[in-house]
Order: sequence, then C-alpha cells, then structure tokens
Amino acid sequence: MFARALPASLLFVVLHVCAEPVQNWIGGSYVNVRTTSSKSAPILDRLIINTPVSLLMKREGVCEVTWGTQKRGFVACNLLRNKPVTLNDVGEMLPSGKPNPNYSPTRAFWLQPTFARLVSAAQLFEAALLSAKQRELEEKFISSASWENTPAIRRYAIPELEAMKAILANGVVAPRELWTPPPTWESVRSELERKKPAPSGNNQEIGNPHLPGVDPLHLWVYRQIKLVPARSSHFKTVNEIGRPKATPEELSAQFGTPWTLRVTGPAEWTGSSNSGPSRNGVWDIGSVTQRLEKPIYELAVSNAGKVAIATTHAEFNEIAGGDNGECVGSVHIQWPEKELLPSHLGFENALTLFRSPLALGFTNVKVNVKQQRLSQPTTLKEPKYLRATTTYIDLDGDGADDIAVWNAVNNQFAAGDGPEGSEYNSRLIFVNVNGVWHLLDFDEDDAPCGC
Repeated sequence: MFARALPASLLFVVLHVCAEPVQNWIGGSYVNVRTTSSKSAPILDRLIINTPVSLLMKREGVCEVTWGTQKRGFVACNLLRNKPVTLNDVGEMLPSGKPNPNYSPTRAFWLQPTFARLVSAAQLFEAALLSAKQRELEEKFISSASWENTPAIRRYAIPELEAMKAILANGVVAPRELWTPPPTWESVRSELERKKPAPSGNNQEIGNPHLPGVDPLHLWVYRQIKLVPARSSHFKTVNEIGRPKATPEELSAQFGTPWTLRVTGPAEWTGSSNSGPSRNGVWDIGSVTQRLEKPIYELAVSNAGKVAIATTHAEFNEIAGGDNGECVGSVHIQWPEKELLPSHLGFENALTLFRSPLALGFTNVKVNVKQQRLSQPTTLKEPKYLRATTTYIDLDGDGADDIAVWNAVNNQFAAGDGPEGSEYNSRLIFVNVNGVWHLLDFDEDDAPCGC
C-alpha cells in the first residue's frame, strides 16, 4: 500500500536517498517496522520510542532505516524525530507544573515505566479499541442494576500492552519522584491550624500522601496531638526509613531497588444485588501483585518492648484502576507473618513500624506510653474520640525517642463486623529524624459497611 509503480522520470519527485545515513530516533510509542514499504508487509520488529535509527531513504511518507546490528526495515516517516523525545514533551506535567496538553500515556510509559502509566495506557486502549457493541452491552448491564444475563468481559491481547506488562514483570526501578519524603510534623500542624472546619462530611486535602484529607472531626482531633521535643538520635535522614504502608513501587523509588508487577487476574464484575454490578479492572488487567525483587527489612515492637525483625518483599495486591466493590476497606499497616509472632510477648497488637534497606540490629527497646484525653466541639456528634495514647519508642537505648505512635480511640462506631460501640482507632506514626519529628504514616479502622 505504501509502494506503487511510477514512471522513472517522476521518481526524483518522491524518492530521496540519503548520501550518508542520517541519525534519527523513533518518536512513536511502539512502532511497527515492516519488511517492505507496503503497509500490508509483514512486521519485522517493533521499536519503542527513542530507539536510535539511521535513515537511508524516504519515499512517499515511508522511511527505510537501519538499527541495532544493521537490521533494516521500513517505518512511517512521521514516526521519526531528529532528536530524542523527553518526558517534558509527552509526560503528565510540564516543567511549569501545569498539565501537559501533549501527554501520551503510552510514550510516557516507555520513557519511564510506572504502574499508573500502565493503567493510563490500558484506559486509552479501552477508549479507542473496545467495540461499540461490547461497550453498549456492558453499559446496559451496569445501568440495569440487575445480575440477570451477565455478559462476558471480552478483551483481546494488545501487543503493546502485553509488552508493557512484560517490562514490569521483568522488574524496573521506579522513578525517584514517586517517593514523597515524610513531612515534618510542625509543617503538617501549621497547615491543620490554617484549615477552617468544612461542612460535615467534606474532606480537606492537606497536600501530602502521608495523611489523607481531613474532615471536621479529624481536624479537631489532630490539632490536639502534642509530641514531646525530640533530640537527635538513630535516624539521620528521611531516606533511610520507609513507611509501613508504602507499595513496592514507592519503596523502589525511595531505595533504588527494582520492583515487579504481574497481572494475576482479568477484569471482572463486582458488586451485589444491593449495589448492582460494576466492573473491576482496565481492559484485560484485573488484579495485580507488586513485590520488590530483593527483600528489605521491617520491624515491629510489642507493648513490652520486645522486637521482631523480618525480611520482606513488601508484596502488595490491588485492582488496576481501583476496586469498585461496595465494601472496600483501606490499606492497613500489618505484620506480614503476624501468626508467627509470640503472643505471650504481647505482639497481638504489634505493627510494622518502618521498613529499611539496611539490616536492623535492635533487640530490646524502651517503651514509654502517655495517656491523653480528647475533646471536640459539641456540634460534631459522631463519631466521638474520647482518649488517645502516644507510645514513645527508644530503639537504640540512648535515652532519645526514635518512634512515636499516636493512637486515638472512638467507641461509637463499630469496627469491621463488631457490635455497635466497639472501638474504632486512628493511628499516626512519627519518626525522629535528626532531632525533628516527621509524620511517617497513617492508619485507621474501616468504617462499618452495610453490605
């Protein structure tokens, strides 16, 4: 289709042969290289963005190129560039911080693979390639709110998406910017003090993933956290301590160790007779499993000051694009082999306090617990936090606290499947870095669900 017969006298109009090969780069995300200049010619190879090629000849919008160890084939000329493409050209954001109007999920993925870009690419393929008939069938089923005649989620393998999955399955190092250093507690407190209570139920973002948006209740509760002054002790930089809820991808970005992601299940229907059906997953990607290629260390401390240390790949399971189930809980801080911890040492409530790429040599630590009464405006009826504890942990025995765990207890909401009035906890973990308290992570019991 690219090539057609032309009189020899006209060949000079459409044929350009380079005196010497010209350096170019692939500008498309995943470009087909064919054996001849015809669009129907067999595909010889597929080249990702920024693959260097040498241009030999142009003809009617088709370029003959060589690459690698003198491989030779034909590509569309409009998919070549005279300089490499950068994330500033095709990434999510411009250097100014504004959204990039030229954002390309596929090209951005190949320049810097991430899970979010894999999902964005799958969503792009879904929008462009799902047949109108299949889309109408699924949308009609969802809008019907009935589970009768459940349609199959029919998807086919897309070569570029399969190649993206393979890249992540083989392991990559996440870009550094996916890690957000823990903020100082003073900076978080200052932002909380500036917030004005919003109407009940409305969350206000505080601009840091270590603490979610705060509603009026939590705003009043968090304002009452007062930590004892810290002095320099074990941790000297925020780089050496990973938060316990961090995904393998985030830990990879922080510690520079490779992580992998494998698709473990297809897209599937979720929901119930009450909520009606909804779809989990993007294209043919449903459940996925992340893990670090090399293990790191994590530490838990019992109420009695006993220490448990383990290695972990920080394995993490989730649904691509988010779980649309009606009773989905949040991610919680857990000890991975909790059933192996000796219960007589008080490990029933032990948490993973932090993660580290370095071997941990702590044995017996000093624990000091301080009690606190909480108050809140009478206009906020439920839930109601009445008390809190702050557990200070001195890891290295030098008399300076290294970790602080603040736990507030509410006894009006049911936790999980417990009876009304069972305890409902909110927990913040702080780390002393070079004499300054930093907010490392946040955890909270899931609110009761009516499913």
